[in-house]
Amino acid sequence: MRITDVLMRFFCSFEVQAVIRMALAAIFGFVIGMEREKKGRQAGTRTHAIVCVASCMIMVVAIYLNRNFGTGDVARLPAQVISGVGFLGAGTILVTKDNRIRGLTTAAGLWACACMGVAVGSGFYAGSVGGFLIIFLILHCGKSDKLDGYCNAPDGETGCQSEDENECQQEDETVTLLEHDDETGNMPKPDDATGN
Repeated sequence: MRITDVLMRFFCSFEVQAVIRMALAAIFGFVIGMEREKKGRQAGTRTHAIVCVASCMIMVVAIYLNRNFGTGDVARLPAQVISGVGFLGAGTILVTKDNRIRGLTTAAGLWACACMGVAVGSGFYAGSVGGFLIIFLILHCGKSDKLDGYCNAPDGETGCQSEDENECQQEDETVTLLEHDDETGNMPKPDDATGN
């Protein structure tokens, strides 16, 4: 047996492929997390890398179980990852005291890392690399010019750069999440004991 045959057999083994897939998922998650960390978000490199590797691992386990034991639907475990990461992402979404939503992009990034992990874990390298590059480009340079002033505005300012007051008013209303009855931020109280 030639050395090339031995190397080919080694690198084509399921176990080595699983390790390569998880390493690639770690790199993808780490790079996406670096972008979020650079922007000062709590969910940074470690969180994104762990989500991506764990999702990849779940996909590899699903393939392993199906391949070695002939049991289970290969898509069932990854489907649980996709819905379960939604709860993790929800923890990154905050409503600030001035009723602005923060953390939505980080939540979407965590969910995207889970999806990338599943793609890498399934061996869909072209799709996962393409997805990674697109997601990274969106996070790194995806703001539109119209939103750029709004997103980079100091706290408490809308940053609307339009000369049309109605457009600024509509933009401000779009990001308001809750209506409050006074300046303390308290929610309106229900009219009666039924909560209506």
